[in-house]
Amino acid sequence: MVSLQAPGMSSLEGMELARELLCPLLDHEIHDYVLEGVCKALDGNHILAVAPTSGGKTSYYYGYILLLKALQQVDPPCPFLKRMYPANPVMVIVVMIGSACTCCYTFIFFFLFPFPSI
Repeated sequence: MVSLQAPGMSSLEGMELARELLCPLLDHEIHDYVLEGVCKALDGNHILAVAPTSGGKTSYYYGYILLLKALQQVDPPCPFLKRMYPANPVMVIVVMIGSACTCCYTFIFFFLFPFPSI
């Protein structure tokens, strides 16, 4: 069956555009798995990423916001965005840390809220 839906950010073309927009904003190369997660989140999918210490978890947060801001500057508008986003996004990060036996778990949730222009 052929899909008539436009490709999203997690398509090969969308991820290529994302890398092109993010690379000049970062002082390091973004991991492929982080880029894929950020693009899937921009498509409206929920993501769960498990990574070891220094595995790039923080890259999901700043990659998401930086890419969202960069996509808003693209002219003509990006054809890969499947939904509308606020003009001035704000991220709220809630970190819950708990321990069980000798293991320590960190759960991080982030939310995007529209932020009024000043």
